[in-house]
Amino acid sequence: MEKLKSHIDALNLKYLQNLNDFTKFLLLGEDELAGMPFEFLKDLEKADGKFKVPLTSYHVTPVLEHCKVGSTRKQIAVAYGQKGGKDNVAILENLVQLRHKFAKLLGYTNYADFAIEPRMPKTSRKILEFLEEMSEQLSDVANRELNILKDLKIKEEGNAQFGMEDLLYYIKRAEEFKVDLDVGEIKQYFPVGLVISGMLKIFQDLFALRFDEIKDVDVWHDTVRVFSVWDASSSDLLGYFFLISFPGKESMPTLVL
Repeated sequence: MEKLKSHIDALNLKYLQNLNDFTKFLLLGEDELAGMPFEFLKDLEKADGKFKVPLTSYHVTPVLEHCKVGSTRKQIAVAYGQKGGKDNVAILENLVQLRHKFAKLLGYTNYADFAIEPRMPKTSRKILEFLEEMSEQLSDVANRELNILKDLKIKEEGNAQFGMEDLLYYIKRAEEFKVDLDVGEIKQYFPVGLVISGMLKIFQDLFALRFDEIKDVDVWHDTVRVFSVWDASSSDLLGYFFLISFPGKESMPTLVL
């Protein structure tokens, strides 16, 4: 039993390693990336006059949200979905069999029942019943909203088939249509420095703290800032944190305590 579990754990780890070691990218021209913010493009490396778009979630998600070119969205979604390649497909097939064997040895009907048993639903059957019930209740609403997105794509790209790669882009477009909002235009009024200073002030006021930035300290990137944290009333030193921000990229500042 322990040997089987160790084998399963090793395969899980190998699967994740294959994803993490995946370093492929797509070469895309500027016209193929129409609609992408300048801040996104300027941080990409170039080769042969084209942009190198790594197949990481950090890069793929913005393309699926902002790129106006349907063929580019599809190309990058398909490539991203193939991360790990045939090796990971083989690992998954093996894992399905080994997990089923493991669950049967423990007296469960299948691995799903084993995984769910400690949780509130207790059995996979109850989960399926819940999902079927939710599907019945929400299918009409989902179909109506999907039709709105499909109609929007027809207006913008012609009579092209709607795919999963279009979902994020047209959800965002529908939101902009609904409130006549251009997120890119609004962002210019919220520079990262102003947002960070405002965020820190909120934390200081809310928790009665004082943050002092420490200059001239060795950090691993020039965007990293170091702050000491003090109790505002007693002036006791409570600790330190790193503030990691990437101006120009679509990410929120990150605190590392």
